[in-house]
Amino acid sequence: MSALSRQCAATSRAGAGASRKQLLSKGPGACSTVQTRSYAAVQKKAASKQGPNGFKGGRNQESQKKYKVDPNARIMQYKPLPAAQLASPLFQTVNPDPLAALPTFRADTLTRSQASRALAFADAAQDASAPFRVFGVQRRMVLEFRLLSRACSVVRGVTLDVVDRLDKAGQEGSKGNRLVLTGDEGCGKSFALLQATQYAAGRDWLVLYIPRGIDLVNSSTPYVYDARTQTYLQGAFALETLKRFARANAAKLNDLVTSTPVELEPRAVLLAGLQPQGQSTNPAASEGTVLPPGTPITQLIEIGTREASVAPAVLDSLLEQLGQQTKRPVLLAVDDFQAVYGKSAYKDPHFAQIRPWHLSMPRLILEYASGNKTFARGAVLGALSSSPHYPLPLELAESLNTPSHAPSSGPYVQRHATAQFYASGLETIPVPSKLSIPEAAALFSVRWKGGKEPGDEMFFSRYVESGGNARSFVWKGILGGAL
Repeated sequence: MSALSRQCAATSRAGAGASRKQLLSKGPGACSTVQTRSYAAVQKKAASKQGPNGFKGGRNQESQKKYKVDPNARIMQYKPLPAAQLASPLFQTVNPDPLAALPTFRADTLTRSQASRALAFADAAQDASAPFRVFGVQRRMVLEFRLLSRACSVVRGVTLDVVDRLDKAGQEGSKGNRLVLTGDEGCGKSFALLQATQYAAGRDWLVLYIPRGIDLVNSSTPYVYDARTQTYLQGAFALETLKRFARANAAKLNDLVTSTPVELEPRAVLLAGLQPQGQSTNPAASEGTVLPPGTPITQLIEIGTREASVAPAVLDSLLEQLGQQTKRPVLLAVDDFQAVYGKSAYKDPHFAQIRPWHLSMPRLILEYASGNKTFARGAVLGALSSSPHYPLPLELAESLNTPSHAPSSGPYVQRHATAQFYASGLETIPVPSKLSIPEAAALFSVRWKGGKEPGDEMFFSRYVESGGNARSFVWKGILGGAL
């Protein structure tokens, strides 16, 4: 080995531990060393295992095997025994169910003699197409019905007043029968509306019941802008409405047909199979097609339930055809009625608020509520609710001559002309703010769940504490005192 090679090897060993060192040799065979910096490399340590109690370390391996969960193991579930296996006297209740002996709510027996009496709605096995079972009810009603062994309600005087108006509207058009149930918070407007829908269904009416009108404007369903109608279509809600309407009125729609031609959109034509998809370039397919008069109503509903994009137009055409026929009256019942007149939570692409009349479902309701569209036989019935997020609008309150709880009101507050137009011509049916003594007694006997038998003193104390208000009497007086 030459002297130059020995010098390079020596300097390499000497510079391995230096932080910065460079050796330059003079002469033609200069040599330099390269710093490796192996001291700066991250030292990898063996990962310690996690113990069963959260401490590091691989100790206590036996306990790990002991608590190891078998993924194929079957998880035990506790399920109630069938009623057939509860024949022992130990499982028999001492106190019989008082709701089992309640008479059934029937339209043909709902007369003045039934006032202040508790009536139970038919079970699902007896009447699966009841409006409240198909369309649903208010969320508070759902909880109340779950607390009872049977869904029931008390027939009040206002219920019979609404029934009398429906009997009158069954022979007239909806132009003069656009009714709104008004009253204080918790006075029973939603229950009166539910009883009216049950009565109409029992009288062979076609019922379209929307129990939660707030869901139309609270931005809970998808929407898309339609340039043809200049509205935002709520296809998913319209599709579900068509399905439930067909279920609730299945036996009454079989003999109904269209009276005028129904124009379908191109997409609906393809879904219905009226125009082959291979002929999409045909001008007839681009312009749609027309269902001739005499087409079964059930066929029109079937077309609308195939896809959400065509459901709003089909629902509009369906109500128009039902409004022209005179074989059966039609009831359009809407709870949370004030929500379709106020503000909505929907936003346009510029993040500006969309008014309810620019949404397809509220717009359809407003057209019939204002009388712009009518039923030849039928009525429009709404019920106000006390929602902090969707209060009673000023325009609707002035039309109904009802006190408004709007934060700003007066002659200098701007009114929306469109809201005033849709609110004109509505008639109010006031619901009493207090239960009568017989009505409260019937309600008390049905809903009392206390451990001891209630007496007159207990009843009157609960009635006075609630001020006679139906909701307070049930939730604070009866259920609150029984817990």
